Amino acid sequence: MWFVDRSARLRSITFDVPWPVGEPLVATCLHRRRSWRPPWRVLPVDHDAPDEKCHCGIYGAADRERTRDYGSFALPRWAAARVLGRVQLWGAVLECEQGWRASYGYPARLYLPTLPRERHRHSYHMAPETIALGLADYGVPVEFGDNVPTDIPVPFV
Repeated sequence: MWFVDRSARLRSITFDVPWPVGEPLVATCLHRRRSWRPPWRVLPVDHDAPDEKCHCGIYGAADRERTRDYGSFALPRWAAARVLGRVQLWGAVLECEQGWRASYGYPARLYLPTLPRERHRHSYHMAPETIALGLADYGVPVEFGDNVPTDIPVPFV
């Protein structure tokens, strides 16, 4: 699952990370450690993503049940929509309880819900067709929510 910004670009659900068009997202560990002295200093991460002892990496869920929680994430003020999809993962890939974490990822297929539209007080309404046209730049199939396969979760209920 991704958020879609007002430029119709994919962004991570958990971190403010844009997914580049036409090239893979490269995972880095964004779980920063703080120094004891001085406490405001951020220390560099000492591992590649994904790492077995960390939660870093690009996530791919195994099935519908394992992604339901992502549908409850509040839509940020800057977001135009949220989309579901399949992601290609490669490089270093770790199998986890709920799916996989990898060092590289790129969307394989996107599912844009048509109804119901998300509503919140800072809603920025874009027509689903406008969002779909922008997402087409990723070079992967973009389908409307009516065609979401049963193994993809639909958190818009």
